[in-house]
Amino acid sequence: MRQTFQQTSGEFSTRDIYLATVIKQAGVPIIRVEDSNGRGVFVFQTCKEIEHLTRDYFNGTLRVDPQGLFGAWKSLKSATYSAIRDVR
Repeated sequence: MRQTFQQTSGEFSTRDIYLATVIKQAGVPIIRVEDSNGRGVFVFQTCKEIEHLTRDYFNGTLRVDPQGLFGAWKSLKSATYSAIRDVR
């Protein structure tokens, strides 16, 4: 199984738009969206909440507001397209 996220000093990044959507909806600040071979990489400011959100996401125990989640997903999808277009 491929690793879908990476944590470095002060930053947490993931290529998984659904995980990124959960993190964004929880109010964790997004720093930037990068292009990685035509796919978006979402970079967030590291915080304690990310560990819990990631665990709950992968365990299927996450509880979220569906409308807020969809709005966050649309926002990230748009940011991904913008980041990829800016690079090319």
